[in-house]
Amino acid sequence: QFNWGAVRAPDELVEDGHLADRGFWVEVEHGELGRRFKYPGSAAIHNGSPWRISRRAPLTGEHNQEIYGAELGLDDCELAGLMEAGVL
Repeated sequence: QFNWGAVRAPDELVEDGHLADRGFWVEVEHGELGRRFKYPGSAAIHNGSPWRISRRAPLTGEHNQEIYGAELGLDDCELAGLMEAGVL
């Protein structure tokens, strides 16, 4: 047995009536860019589930301080050095 389906371009998916009727697309505010975007929601619908998208995806490097500083223990100078060297 094979699973199959149509391969569609992103703009075709956004305009797909079935996905719209299911509430698949979620409008999310992106404050840094000053506009709203359509984000894909869950591929599966679970009755009674509180799951939902409530914010945008993080920007590249947005959580560097939290991850490299708080989680991995790098201080501000080490983090700045890595950024300056183009590592991060």
